[in-house]
Amino acid sequence: MIEPLRELAIGAILDALARELDADVDVDPEPELRDAAGAVARSGPLNLPRRGDLAVTKDGRTLLRRIESEPPPTGKSLVAQHSSGFEAEILPFRWDAAAVTVLAKQEQPNWAPLRRWFLEWFQSRYSEVAPDLYGAVHSLDGPCRVRGGWAFTIDFGSAPATCVIDLIAALAKSGAERMRIGQE
Repeated sequence: MIEPLRELAIGAILDALARELDADVDVDPEPELRDAAGAVARSGPLNLPRRGDLAVTKDGRTLLRRIESEPPPTGKSLVAQHSSGFEAEILPFRWDAAAVTVLAKQEQPNWAPLRRWFLEWFQSRYSEVAPDLYGAVHSLDGPCRVRGGWAFTIDFGSAPATCVIDLIAALAKSGAERMRIGQE
C-alpha cells in the first residue's frame, strides 16, 4: 500500500527534473534550505531543517520548485500494531503532503523520538534509493494541537517506504496511543 504512494511522488519529481534538464538549466535535486548566511535554516516547534524538491538556476537566478504528486488512489485503510500496543492506521495519503494525527491521553507526547526520526531520515542516502535523488525526508510541519491530539504534515520526499515503519516506531516511543496517516 505504501510503496505505490511513494512511486507517484518519486515519478513526479523525476519527471520535473527531466523537464528542467531538457530546458538546459542547472538543477539541484532536494536542496537543503539555507538562511542568508548559508547555514541550514531551521523552523517550527521542533526546530527542524527542510529540503526543497528542486532548485532550478537559470540566468544566475535560483528558484526553489515544489513538486506535487497526484492525489492518492482511494482504498481501504490498514491498521498496524507496534509491539508496545501503539496502533497506526494508514489510509491512502499523498507522499509529499501526508496528514498525520497523533492521539494521546497525556497533555503532550515526548516529541524527542519524532525529532530523532526526522533528523535521521533527513540525511542523504544518495544512490541507495534512486540514482538522482537523496532518499531523504523533506519536511515535517507541526505538531499543532487538535481536539484529542496533535496534527502535523510530512513531506516524505524521496525516502524509501521503510521510513514510515520507522515513523510508527518513533511515535510509539512518544507516549501517544495511536496515529493516523491520511484523511478519512
